[in-house]
Amino acid sequence: MRLAHPNLRDTPRNFAQDRDIYTPEAAAKELTALGLPADAILTQAQSDTSKPRLREQTHTAQIRGIFGAPTFFVGDAMFWRNDRLDDALACAAALQSSPHPLHTG
Repeated sequence: MRLAHPNLRDTPRNFAQDRDIYTPEAAAKELTALGLPADAILTQAQSDTSKPRLREQTHTAQIRGIFGAPTFFVGDAMFWRNDRLDDALACAAALQSSPHPLHTG
């Protein structure tokens, strides 16, 4: 199973451990702790070229019914909140072993 980001299990830094990630300084600290190039990531994230993509992704999230973070999708199934990550991973593993697409509704 391939995850969207190799450090997906680190989402507890904010959600379970209630760490501040809302300022550039706090985000840089967390990115650095993950071994990622904080300066480059933050520069790109704050650039004018990233703003239209953020608006597009926000619109797509609204259409899909995302109302909080973190939210995970496996097929059509939506898993919301960090405590549902294990359920999402189990669902993804089941989907990967099944030839039929997952439809929840």
